[in-house]
Amino acid sequence: MKLHSKFAVYNTLSKVVIIFVFVIIMPVVIKEVAIINTDRQLLEKREKVLFILENEGISSFIAEGSTGGYGSYNLLKEEFISLEELDSVQHLDEIENSARLVDDEVVDYRVLSYTFAADNRQYLLEVARSLSTIYEIESTLRRFALITLVIISLITILIDIAFTKYLLRPLKAIISKLHATKDPSSFTFKSVATSTADFQYLDESIHDMMNRIEDVFLKERQFISNVSHELLTPISIIQGKLENLLGSENLSDAGQVRLVETQKTITRLKNIIRTLLLISKIENDQYLLRDSVSVVSLIDDISKEIDERLEAREIVLNKEGIQAHTIQRCNASLLHTMFFNLINNAIKYNRHGGSIIITGHYAEAEYTLQISDTGIGVSPENLPFIFNRFKRLHKTDKESFGLGLPIVQTIADLHHIKIAVTSIPGEGSTFSLTFTSNKDGSPVNKIMNARISKAVLQRR
Repeated sequence: MKLHSKFAVYNTLSKVVIIFVFVIIMPVVIKEVAIINTDRQLLEKREKVLFILENEGISSFIAEGSTGGYGSYNLLKEEFISLEELDSVQHLDEIENSARLVDDEVVDYRVLSYTFAADNRQYLLEVARSLSTIYEIESTLRRFALITLVIISLITILIDIAFTKYLLRPLKAIISKLHATKDPSSFTFKSVATSTADFQYLDESIHDMMNRIEDVFLKERQFISNVSHELLTPISIIQGKLENLLGSENLSDAGQVRLVETQKTITRLKNIIRTLLLISKIENDQYLLRDSVSVVSLIDDISKEIDERLEAREIVLNKEGIQAHTIQRCNASLLHTMFFNLINNAIKYNRHGGSIIITGHYAEAEYTLQISDTGIGVSPENLPFIFNRFKRLHKTDKESFGLGLPIVQTIADLHHIKIAVTSIPGEGSTFSLTFTSNKDGSPVNKIMNARISKAVLQRR
């Protein structure tokens, strides 16, 4: 899961937890708020009634000598105010819930009871509000609070997601820059625009690391190139001397056998050095890409070269499913080497009497060529390392030195060809090569032109 997705999930879950907790405590809190608000209103009404009584007198509500009292209810029985004279002195100043009988109907009220003295007499004032009204207000407040909380949470989640995505844009740019780097020499050292100190430090650290890696990488390339050049000459001299010794009449049969074996070893070493030199030249852009090659013609030429090997192992090569395709701006010699190595491997690791199927087809703007065999296959644990140098996947193969597929990968990278491999042990392997569009002005051609220009400058 991506980092900004984790932030989004965290923000969402935190908001959900807040809503859940609030939903649990909200009824209690809102009920208390509704009661406190009601009590405040009852106290305000009490003060208003006492002010009226002080200005107009008790007699305006209760006549002198009357044994009754005063009562006022609204139409829906939601509120009432009552005033009555007491026979004894009492001291009340409280608010409590109480049921009252109103027009033969029992109604629950929140009642404020207050006693006071006026004209040497004791009176009881009651101001009340029905609990149903309070509960209705409570329910309204609860709904409003819940809706408001959900809306605020959704808005904050969207804002958090957008801000997190914006905040992590420099990190995404750094990752994209690393992902686009195929080798240290192709790394872009342009700093990522960001005001976040952590990302600036990360970008600078990566630049420093890539500088060191590029330095080591270039030294390694140069070393391989120099060593390959230097070794070819003495090995060729040794090989020439061995050939002269083999022509000697005084050499015994046993000596001849040993010299032949030594010469085979020298030849094998020479092939390794030539292969390393080839890889080094490709990686240092010493090959021009200005040929046009037909895939069908290329496969036909290679099949003629390997015809004897196919007959010796009774392997059938099926190449009828290849659609015509011309590879533009390429190096014909290198492509020949790449396809030859793939088809040669399909023969080498195939079973006796097996088959090789080569197909090529278009899919949108891409052309894909597949080379499938019915050979021994590659185990899943070895498949990720199939293009590693000097990695021999089959220990019984004494002829291979583990550079055939690395050459294929190097040539494919030079031509921006995507390679995918699928394999089932005991059933065979399939190599898929995907060529991007060769239309003029495409990114591929621009890269090819840049490589050509660079190579020409190096030759000058």
